[in-house]
Amino acid sequence: MLNKGISPVIATVILVAVALLLAVALTGWVMGIWGTIGATEAVQIVSASLNTTHLNLTIVNRGNANATVISIIAENVSTTLNATSCSPPLGSVVPAGGNITLHCTLSGATPGRLYTIKLITYGGTYTYDVRARG
Repeated sequence: MLNKGISPVIATVILVAVALLLAVALTGWVMGIWGTIGATEAVQIVSASLNTTHLNLTIVNRGNANATVISIIAENVSTTLNATSCSPPLGSVVPAGGNITLHCTLSGATPGRLYTIKLITYGGTYTYDVRARG
């Protein structure tokens, strides 16, 4: 007589695999891991003003992850200016869904010249064009 069905060894392997998958899913849900996967920043410079010594930037983060400001650079064809001190300081976090205004010290901007501001975060580089005032 033939017995039909799966062997006890295969049935045990399937049950263990299902139990492991459920344990991983439950652990991820309880620890909140699944909510952070796919979280991204969506930073935008909404306004900027530049004179010969100062740069002011208003930054909005429309993403669902915090953004950390690493560096700010003002460039044009012949000059690159780096922000030396900012308030709040470089390394500040733009919270998810929030905004901040940075007040930075630069030197050497030429009035009337157009500069491309580069805001660098861990998630990317964001640009904004602004003309220096006197």
